[in-house]
Amino acid sequence: MKRRTGAVTVLSLLCLLVTGSVAWGFSQADLDRLMRGWGCPGCDLSGVDLTAYRMIEFDFRGTNFSSAKLYGMDLRGSDLTGANLSHANLTVAKLNGANLSGADLSGANLSMAYWTNGRRCKYGSIGYCRQ
Repeated sequence: MKRRTGAVTVLSLLCLLVTGSVAWGFSQADLDRLMRGWGCPGCDLSGVDLTAYRMIEFDFRGTNFSSAKLYGMDLRGSDLTGANLSHANLTVAKLNGANLSGADLSGANLSMAYWTNGRRCKYGSIGYCRQ
């Protein structure tokens, strides 16, 4: 009886992990839309890996980038008004001239990122840019 219960528990956890990752991951259709154009306003790109992509002057108004890997991404001049960047990795990202009005940066790693004013954020810049 114990053996069967353990197998059921493992199977249940696997099902939860698989369905959970699909339910809370980025939208493939939104990612495809982003790759075809100059932005993706209102898209769900949560958890996506866009490390070192160059997306200068793109429209990301209201886009969900929560927990996304944006390390070294070039977002100069992009409109991130109202974007959700919570817990995103923006280490060494270029945000020079980007519009971050109303953007959620809670928990975002901005260490060594180039801030909107062109100055670098210090190491340990989590949720805001320490200069």
